[in-house]
Parts: sequence; C-alpha cells; structure tokens
Amino acid sequence: MKLLLLTIVFVMISEVFIYVPSLAYFRNTWLIDRLERASIALRVSEGSGNFDMLSDSTAQDILEELGIQTIAIQNEGSRRLIAMSDMPAMVTSEFNTAILEPVNAIMEAMQSLLFGNSRTTRVVGQAKGLTGPDGKPVEIEIVLKEDKLHAAMLAHSINILQLSLVISIITASLVFLSLRALFVRPFRRVTRNMVHFSEDPEDPARVIAKSRRGDEIGIAQNQLAEMQTELQTMLGEKRTLADLGLAVSKINHDLRNILASAVLFSDRLQAIDDPVVQRFTPKLVRALDRAIDYCQSTLSYGRAREAPPAIRVVQLQTLVLEVSDALGLDSEQAVRFESHVGRDFTVDADPDQLFRVLLNLSRNALEAMKTNGTEMADSVVNCLTIRAWSEDRSDCITVSDTGPGVPDELRATLFKAFQSSSGPGGTGLGLAIAAELVRAHDGSLTLDQTGQGASFTVRLPVRRDIRDPIAAETATQATLRVVKSDTGHGA
Repeated sequence: MKLLLLTIVFVMISEVFIYVPSLAYFRNTWLIDRLERASIALRVSEGSGNFDMLSDSTAQDILEELGIQTIAIQNEGSRRLIAMSDMPAMVTSEFNTAILEPVNAIMEAMQSLLFGNSRTTRVVGQAKGLTGPDGKPVEIEIVLKEDKLHAAMLAHSINILQLSLVISIITASLVFLSLRALFVRPFRRVTRNMVHFSEDPEDPARVIAKSRRGDEIGIAQNQLAEMQTELQTMLGEKRTLADLGLAVSKINHDLRNILASAVLFSDRLQAIDDPVVQRFTPKLVRALDRAIDYCQSTLSYGRAREAPPAIRVVQLQTLVLEVSDALGLDSEQAVRFESHVGRDFTVDADPDQLFRVLLNLSRNALEAMKTNGTEMADSVVNCLTIRAWSEDRSDCITVSDTGPGVPDELRATLFKAFQSSSGPGGTGLGLAIAAELVRAHDGSLTLDQTGQGASFTVRLPVRRDIRDPIAAETATQATLRVVKSDTGHGA
C-alpha cells in the first residue's frame, strides 16, 4: 500500500510540470480566441473597410457576447475606438499576440488563476480578414476583465486534476503490480524463508531453492541458498564435535579411574626385587602419571582445550630419550634412531607439552616410514633423526625421517584437525595437537621443504627471565634428578 501511495504522489508531482505550461497555453489560447471573435464580429457588422462608431445596440451586443469592455483598431499609427462599455476598468496587464514569452506567459497565467477576478487585461493582435482604407492589415485591441478567464482556468485546472488523478491511479497501479510481481513478491519469499529457516536451521527442507533469475534478486536468492547450506554443514560438524567431545569426556572419566588402578598395580611392581622390573617400573609410572594428568585436564576444561603451558628451563636431551623409550625405538629393528641433541642444550618450555609435541611428530614419522617400508626394497634404511640448535634468539628442534614425505595436496591443511593422517588407522590429530601446543608457547611448527622424507621444525622463543644462569642451572639439575629417578639410577 505504501508503494502504491508513493507512486500516486510521484505521478501527481510529475503532472505539475505538465500542468503549469498547459495552463499558460490555455490562457493564451483563450485570449487569442476572444481577439479573433472580436475580429469576426467587426467583419460581420461592417462589410466595408470604413470603421465608424458602431451603433449603441450593436456595440453592446458585441461587448456582452464577447465579455469585453472596449474594442479598438489601429491603422497607420492611428487608434480608433469602435465600441466601449459605459465604465471600462483600469487596465492592469497587457497581452500581445506578437510577443509570447514562455516564462512571462506562465507568470501571467498564475496571476490570472489566483487574482483573475480583480484583473483587467488589454489584448492586442492582428485582426484576421480586416484591412484599412489603404488595404493594409489592421491591429485590433480589446480590453476585458479576467473574471470569465479566471472561471475558465479554474474549470480547466479541475479537469486536468481529475484527469491527472485518473492517470496517476492507473499508472501507479500498473507500476505497483509490476514491482510487486518482479521485486516485492520475490523479496517476501526470501524473507519468509529466512524466518522459516531460522526456526530450524538444521532441517534440509528449509533451505531456499535456487533461482534461475540472472538479476540481483536471483543472485541474492542463490547466495542465500549457498549460505544456508554452508551453515547447515557447519552446524552438523559442530554437533558431531559436540557429541564427540561428550563421548571423549565420558571416556576420559572412566579411563582416569582405570589408569589410577594401573598406578596402584605399578606401585606393587616396585616391591619386586628384579633389576629389569626396577628399571622399567619408574618409566611405566611416569607414563601413567602423564596419562592421568592429561585426562584430568581434559575433564577440568570440559573440552580438548590445552591448559596454559608452565614454562621453565628443560633439558632437551632428557625429553628426547623419554620419547625414544615411549616409542620403543631402542628395540625397534626396522627404524634407526639418531639424536643430535647436546647434553647441555636447554629450552624454555612446558616439559609435558613439549614431550607430547615430540612424541606426536616422532610417532607420525614412524608410521610414515612403516608405510614406506612396505613399498620399497628391504635395503632401504629408515631413520628417525632429532636435531637441536639455537639461532635468532630461538631454539630450533627438527624431527626428520626418511619416509615418502608429505604430498603436495596435504600441505595446505597439514596442521588442521581430521585433515591428514599418517596411516589407515590414524585420526589426523597428531600434527594439529603439536601445532596447538607449540603456538601456546608463542612458537611455530613448520614443514621444511626437503627432497626426501619429511622434516618438521619446532621454533621456541628464548625467554630472558628464565634464562638466568643460576635459575637455568637449578632447573636443569632438578630435571636430571627427576629423569634419574624415573630411570632407576641414583643421583
């Protein structure tokens, strides 16, 4: 309805620009018509070209019939009065048919429309069919009151108003129906679908159908359909992750209890007087403690969000040996393990989180090399190498293997969860977890572009407040004591 009313108003406004010139044209035509009628009357009443004063009865009849006050003719510079009423009014405006200026005509028309009852106009023009004694054309002049012109202009304005109103309604209706069919109804369909879709975004039946239109509305409808589809996909993934998170929380809860029972059994193993048992029991206890702590942190945060790292000075060689023991590399015959980490090399990190980073990288390397070994000759030597060095106020740790390397199509999503896995039984979480833990240390995990195998580099920033010599020495000694106690050796 608003669109219809606005269209009518706009059409009426446009009619104003047509009405004003047409009103001026109507006034000019009306005055010229009175002038021509006066000429005809004179030509009928005076058959000859000698214009004497008309008889009183004839003059009054002409004046009353034409609604004018005086009639005069001009010939050879002389002016002769032909007919005149008893009391002609004072002339307030003049109209000459030989001078028709559009702007002046519009202004005079508006004056006549507003103040026509009090105006008297002299109209001058060439008389058609009338000539003087010398045979030359004469000019005729009439003086009239504009009351009849005013009434005629009012009637003309009312007719134009009525006609404009009818045209406006018809035009507005056609425009309204066209806009409604082309724009309003499609937009309403889109908005209704948006409201309907918001009530249940996961229902595939609520996705709007794509349009075949090539205009802006069709593009908007197609984009809305794509966004709704993407939103449903995202909601489905989030729902799956939420269900997975709940399942993991339940599993962690029960697994923590099972691991606690395993710790109790491992404590009993320490009482067995066997050198082998005494050697491996601390490692088993340490691994169980790590598993329990990780399960507890997962339950505490309610999701797989890592706790902020407790950064301190850590002897890297100790962590590398623990990773080797956890993966059983000392007894692995198919893979050769090489550690190029100095005994005194230390890094600023959370030892448990850095252990998980190196463990995930090393485990992925082993899985890759196992897959590579089934496809290559037995003479191929599979080697896992860990190196460490310092540069540009950063500590760098590289885990390299001699496997098949990383395919080019996986490089873009290598560190995203569930995007890549090292084998058919993998989850695609190892690299994502490692990258997240390294970022928590304000470091970076990158894949080096090597010709053979894969090489991952961990960069950790050097922290000045931790790298105090006394604090570093104290922390290193504490780490060594913990490691020796884990391995069963005395201090």
